[in-house]
Amino acid sequence: MKLTDRMQGVADLVTPGLVLADIGTDHSYLPIYLVKNEIVPKAIAMDVNKGPLAIAQEHIEAEGLSDRITTRLSDGLVQLNNDEAQSVIVAGMGGRLILKILSESKHQWEMVKEFILQPQSELELFRRQMEVWGFVCQEENMIFDDGKYYPMGRYVFAGIGNISDDLFCKQEVSFDDFLQEKRVYYRYGEGLIKTGNPVLRQYLEKEALHLQTLEEQVLKSADSEKKFLRIEEIKKKQEDNQYALNLLPMHK
Repeated sequence: MKLTDRMQGVADLVTPGLVLADIGTDHSYLPIYLVKNEIVPKAIAMDVNKGPLAIAQEHIEAEGLSDRITTRLSDGLVQLNNDEAQSVIVAGMGGRLILKILSESKHQWEMVKEFILQPQSELELFRRQMEVWGFVCQEENMIFDDGKYYPMGRYVFAGIGNISDDLFCKQEVSFDDFLQEKRVYYRYGEGLIKTGNPVLRQYLEKEALHLQTLEEQVLKSADSEKKFLRIEEIKKKQEDNQYALNLLPMHK
């Protein structure tokens, strides 16, 4: 079985030898790949919807892996028993939804050795909340697949934060008050920046061109308070984008 580049990136973050729980497994491609290639000994494929889970079961049976991969109907990690899995994947969901799933299973955090997470939106909020809770990102990567950019990371709970502070539940979360370096780390990923991730560089360069085009379009519009506020917003994003580019290590 060949995975998409995005899913392969997620699979590559899994530590070999750990029992896996794949949350929102869909058709169970990740557990099948990881078990079939002897990366994990066994896995639990979990999904909130019966339809995809039934298809996942068919795929598992077709691969002859029913004795090593079990399927389970579950909303997030709710049906995962304590100490049942050491590696947990939550991928392909919005950042706020992933945070909600994690917040509903706080009793599991110290029992799970790693969380492989791939949020697809609200990245600043996601990274900030993980930091507030006391998670550390051990490894971060970004994949370009089918015209889209996918950041992902391996997180471990270090127990040095405030697990009761659910920042993501607040309606309005502003990052304007943070120092620029911290702000761009939340927006683009500290690990990606410090390692000079080439896909992040590509993303930043593409974003810079997009912001320039956007600014030119807005400048051509009729003068209004809304126009000048929009220009100010774009300029702030351009400054952060350039700051992030300047932080990237030079090409070797």
